[in-house]
Amino acid sequence: MNSVSLQRLAPILPLVDKPARYIGGEFNTILKSPDQVDVRIALAFPDVYDIGMSYHGFKVLYELINEMPGVAAERVFAPWDDMEKQMRQAEIPLYTLESKTSVCEIDIVGFTLQHEMNYTNILNMLDLASIPQFSCKRNDSDPLIIAGGHGAFNPELMSDFIDAFVVGDGEWVFQQIIRVVRLWKKHESQMEDSKSEADVKDPISSDKPKKRQGVPTHKLDTPDQSQPWLRNFDAQATDRETLLLRLTEIPGIYVPRFYDCKHNDDGMLRSIVPNRDDVPSTIQKTNFDVTSTAGSIRPVVPLMRVVHDRLAIEIKRGCTVGCRFCQAGMITRPVRERDPQQIIDIAQQGIANTGYDEVSLLSLSSADYSEVLELTRALRRGLAHQNISVSLPSLRINAFDVDLAEEMNQMRKAGFTFAPEAGTARLRAVINKSVDEQRFRDTIETVLSKGWRTLKFYFMIGLPTETDEDLQGIIDLTEAAIQSGRRYCGKNFQLNVSLSPFVPKPHTPFQWHKQPTRSEFEDKIKYVESRVNRRFVTIRRHNIEESMLEGILSRGDRRLGRAVFRAWELGCKFDNWHEHLQFDRWQQAFADCGIDPEFYSSREREENETFPWDHIDSSLGRDFLWGEKIHSEQAHPTKDCSRNGCAGCEVCDFKEVKNLLAQRKSGEFYAPPEPPPPTKGSRDPVQRIRLAFTKLEGLRYISHLDMAKVVRLIFRRTDIPMAFTQGFNRQPKMHFTPPLPLGFASRYEILDVCLLEKVSTEDLLTRLSSIPLDGLSWTAAWEVPVHGEPSLSASLSTATYEIEFGGQVSSDQGVDITAQLKAFHEAESFEALIFGHKKNTRHDLKQSIKSLSINQVDGIVHATIQVSLIETVYVNPLLALEKVLGMTLGGVASTTRTGLEFTQKADPATPLG
Repeated sequence: MNSVSLQRLAPILPLVDKPARYIGGEFNTILKSPDQVDVRIALAFPDVYDIGMSYHGFKVLYELINEMPGVAAERVFAPWDDMEKQMRQAEIPLYTLESKTSVCEIDIVGFTLQHEMNYTNILNMLDLASIPQFSCKRNDSDPLIIAGGHGAFNPELMSDFIDAFVVGDGEWVFQQIIRVVRLWKKHESQMEDSKSEADVKDPISSDKPKKRQGVPTHKLDTPDQSQPWLRNFDAQATDRETLLLRLTEIPGIYVPRFYDCKHNDDGMLRSIVPNRDDVPSTIQKTNFDVTSTAGSIRPVVPLMRVVHDRLAIEIKRGCTVGCRFCQAGMITRPVRERDPQQIIDIAQQGIANTGYDEVSLLSLSSADYSEVLELTRALRRGLAHQNISVSLPSLRINAFDVDLAEEMNQMRKAGFTFAPEAGTARLRAVINKSVDEQRFRDTIETVLSKGWRTLKFYFMIGLPTETDEDLQGIIDLTEAAIQSGRRYCGKNFQLNVSLSPFVPKPHTPFQWHKQPTRSEFEDKIKYVESRVNRRFVTIRRHNIEESMLEGILSRGDRRLGRAVFRAWELGCKFDNWHEHLQFDRWQQAFADCGIDPEFYSSREREENETFPWDHIDSSLGRDFLWGEKIHSEQAHPTKDCSRNGCAGCEVCDFKEVKNLLAQRKSGEFYAPPEPPPPTKGSRDPVQRIRLAFTKLEGLRYISHLDMAKVVRLIFRRTDIPMAFTQGFNRQPKMHFTPPLPLGFASRYEILDVCLLEKVSTEDLLTRLSSIPLDGLSWTAAWEVPVHGEPSLSASLSTATYEIEFGGQVSSDQGVDITAQLKAFHEAESFEALIFGHKKNTRHDLKQSIKSLSINQVDGIVHATIQVSLIETVYVNPLLALEKVLGMTLGGVASTTRTGLEFTQKADPATPLG
């Protein structure tokens, strides 16, 4: 296996933003020995690490696949521009974070199709991995490229680049793919070896029924060898085409090369049909029983802060509220709710395995979970002693009640998010998001009266049948919230309003509608912006060009794939980042390919028009979707079938496939009693301990704030009784030494922590050391007075560093190190301009540098430098050495802090450095 070592990355990581994105080594990562693995899969997220590590489905698949014996799942993300530039210059291929293996040497690469705006990133990642971007150009030695997620419900746009798509829930299907690939690799049966693997007891014929039937709901269970796709391969027929053909037998798998697109003379799509007889004519989505497994209970915990840095628990899958614009709600039916006790168990295990201080109850509509109030109450009371909060995503107003607000009131007040989507009751009826106007206003009053000061509203702009009256409704709701906010919160009230342009999506009742033009969107948004009181409101408008491009791509056909490739050739990537979107280059790509983008976005569809996704069966009847379109034009509501009876969507067979709601059993699942409030003074710290630790290896690439996060996580996982600050957003009472510059290692870091109970220093070190992390060692612990002792930062006077670099560097730059060092020592003062991130400052380095010595051994220059930590004279030691020597060392020098010295007034009570 060709791997990329940390040493090979060392010269480039100091040159990029957030190098922690590229080092791996996080808590709970799984690295399997190569001699114990026969199938490797790279879970590829086509966006930056910060986003991908916040995606819950990614974590579920990672744990599930790694539970399979002989199978290793590793992770890879899209590198940011700065890292990509360095990788290409250094000829470093795209690699997985766990083993640093080049992605081109992996057996399976599985992309998440979360968003159409990531598609150019997929092409870029394939290119960085030296994998042919077009599936027709790959040979037997190339990885199998698969993709799943919501984007797989219209796969044609990416069909030239993806070998196979997973349509529907991926847990069960991924296991089947891996088993088939294992058979293909070994050319012989592996049934005996796989008896211990988790699998599914569900033999299904590969022939798709001509008449719609309920889709079986799969569960992870004991193995069953009767699946036809798990028969042995013919030893004489093991080429790539044979593998792909075998994959088509797995329910939910679509292999585009076996299907042809036929068009009418006018260019309209006529049909998508198989080009051979032994593949199904339609691909029916798969359902997975989310209650049959705990999902992610030991997720990888990033060492750096990411977008959603908390323990996420999927409390239910699927949504039947029926919002007519919402693709996710349509394609994930039916509803499958976890049992409340299972959720509580997952929370307890997850907190113990991660150290997180927040639990997020995840679903498309968490407030609609059947037992949301009792569940929230039980979690809050059960986790209160650990200072752990519970959060819900954006709330549907009709599912919100006062009791739930009371429960949320007991925890940290980060703000409440509501998504009314439209400004008037009429338009909300059109989109089937009926919200009583007065109830909405009453809900806002309730939330504000409970102490919340920040609210967020989500609205869509450009919905079908929208008028100026509907836009005025957004303004009226906003003004009403401002009045209530000022009454309860005064000047401290803040309202954030998000305006997102409407994007018609496949498999929804609005798939027939056109998208408004760019000028129409601009006029609508300006109408709202110009009439809202901006003193208390922050309006965040989604990028119109991005929404326009999404509207083009979301309903694209196979022909549009050429434009995606051309856009990538023109430099397009990270199109979902407004600072990266190059809409003019996309327009050039469409023109170069002879494609009219308005054909895909700005025209109404006829009822019987063939769609590029008609061969992808989401289980929703087309007649149902058309009927919902008619109902929308009549502003006629469709009730939630999970509570009001069947709505005729054709998903359920009411036997195996049906809504599964959590039901509290008699006498079970009651929240624990409210914990007693702490008595005055009972939470004051009784002990203050000073700890020494190392920050070596990959940890040198995480920031000071991220290192503080890592330490807090470790303390939480070991149940050390930390003292906390007061208020709703309580934080551990910890104090660290002055920050290390990013890229510096340290053999001597110090922190002070205050404890609520006495703990021996030996026990503390043992408990902290039980949580392994490469580069972190706890080396010493000693007590200091709880009160009266100067703060840690005030107690330190100097820090010592070792800086190493190759002697060839000085020769290349024409520098005589000995002469430069002598000149510095002989000078009475040494003025230098130090360039900083925020400002440039002039220092006398004779005041900043307390000692400096340099020697050279075996071609390596070793510098030992001691600098003052007094704020007015402190200088980054590497920058100081550069000024003294007249050299540039960034990216070629290795810097390590080796010691910290206390002032005479502060007795460390332990040897230093």
